[in-house]
Amino acid sequence: MHHDTTSVSAHAFALMHFHLPEPVFRPAETPHESLRPAWTALGERRGKIAVRLAHEALKTLSGEAVAACLCTTAAGELMNGSPEKALRAAEEARLLLPGHWITIRLLESALRRLGAYGKAYDLLAAATGPYPAFAWDDPLSPSDHRLGMASLALRTGNIRGAADHLMEAFADHIDRVPEELLTDWFRFSLNLDRPEESALAAERLIRSLPPEAADPVIQAVLQRGWTEQAYRLYRTAFSRHPTDSLIRRRLVGLSIRVGQVEDARLLLKPYPLEIAA
Repeated sequence: MHHDTTSVSAHAFALMHFHLPEPVFRPAETPHESLRPAWTALGERRGKIAVRLAHEALKTLSGEAVAACLCTTAAGELMNGSPEKALRAAEEARLLLPGHWITIRLLESALRRLGAYGKAYDLLAAATGPYPAFAWDDPLSPSDHRLGMASLALRTGNIRGAADHLMEAFADHIDRVPEELLTDWFRFSLNLDRPEESALAAERLIRSLPPEAADPVIQAVLQRGWTEQAYRLYRTAFSRHPTDSLIRRRLVGLSIRVGQVEDARLLLKPYPLEIAA
C-alpha cells in the first residue's frame, strides 16, 4: 500500500530547521597574513570589524588570497544580517575558486536566508567533489552535506527526497540518528511504507517514553497494518512497564492476533482484564 508523502506538512519536521555548521576560519591557516586580523574578528563574531578589515586587506591581495578575502566578507555580512551582500561576495569568490567548500557553504547560507531554497538545494546537490585541497578550506562532513540537502528538500516541499537524504546521512543506521531527528526518521519511515525501519525508530523512541506516550507511537505502527512489528514493540514496552495496564491489554490483544495464545493466557493470569489492541 502506498501513502502519498506529499500530504504530510513539511513544517511538522524538526529537520526543516537544520542549518549547516558555520565554516571555520583559522587565522593560523590564512593564505595571507594580512587576513589574520579579519579572521580573528570572525572567530570572535565581530562581523562588522571583519568586513572592514577584509576590505582594507583586499587592496594588497591577489589570486587565492582574494577569494579568501571575499569569503571573509561574505561570512562577516552573514553575521551582520546582510545575506544579499554576503551572496554577492560569495559569488565573486566562487568565480575565483569554483571547487571550494567554504565558498559553497557561504553561498548556501546566504541563499537559505534569502528564501532561495531551490537554488540552495541545487548548489549542495552539485557539490560532489573531490575539490583541490586548500589549507584554509573547511569541507562539509558527508552527514552534514546530506542533512543540509534533506532540510532544503523539506523547504521546497519534497518530503520523499528529504526522507531519502536523511537516511543516506546515517547510512540507514538508526542508532546513528541524533535524538532530535529520531521522530522525523520515524514519521518518514511510516509515510514511505518501511515497516522495519519504522519499528526500529519506534523502538528507540519508546526507550525514554512513559507508557502513555509510548502507546501512540506503537499504535501508529499498528494502524499501518504492521501487526508483527507492533507486537514486538509492545513486548518491548511491556518489559519496561510491566505494571502498566494499557500496555498489558494491548499486548494481550496482539498476542492473540499473531497466534501467541499461550502468551496471552500468561499475561491475563495474574491480571484479569479487558483485551485491547
